[in-house]
Amino acid sequence: MDSSAKIGNDGDTALAASALCQNCGVCCDGSLFTAVTVFSHEIKKIEKAGVDVYARSRGSFQFDQPGSCLAGSSCSLYGDRPEKCRAFFCILQRQVMNGSVAPGEANKIVTAVKSRAAWLCKRASQMSKKEEKNFKLREFLVNYYKPDLERNSKGGSLSRPRAKLSAADREFIARAFEYLKLIDRYFLETSLLEKYGALVQNFGDD
Repeated sequence: MDSSAKIGNDGDTALAASALCQNCGVCCDGSLFTAVTVFSHEIKKIEKAGVDVYARSRGSFQFDQPGSCLAGSSCSLYGDRPEKCRAFFCILQRQVMNGSVAPGEANKIVTAVKSRAAWLCKRASQMSKKEEKNFKLREFLVNYYKPDLERNSKGGSLSRPRAKLSAADREFIARAFEYLKLIDRYFLETSLLEKYGALVQNFGDD
């Protein structure tokens, strides 16, 4: 595919959106999803590519993200990707497709998100004592500050008293919030934005 075609010709924004997708990988690296659901008829082809598929409840199957099919920013399964992957269009891809964001600007956004994610993964791997390679960032963001992120349904108060946050915690949370702003704006709306935003707002209470 020639992804360098000038936008303006019929269909060019669709080609640019496809090129962006194949050179991005944010939806495959654990930033948006922790796993991908697959159908039974897809399993053989996916496993042939070296991806471990496992059974879930009620006869469903899935593989974890980031998976072995992700090499850098490219998916080795892209041509034969599962139906769930094929049906997903991130916000940024749609914006490129409808012409509201230029391909060059979209690539800058992807670079910015990946740069922020790399910093968070490096720090989070140290905090959790897990390997940085194939680090599950979304899973970490959901679980590490879970006591702080959980709120009572009444009044929005924290579900239990928070320990005083260290300077390192504050830096990580603030950077995670900035990262989540980009995820929410350009890739997939996430409730983590509001939760980490609330943590930032509570810095003054420590």
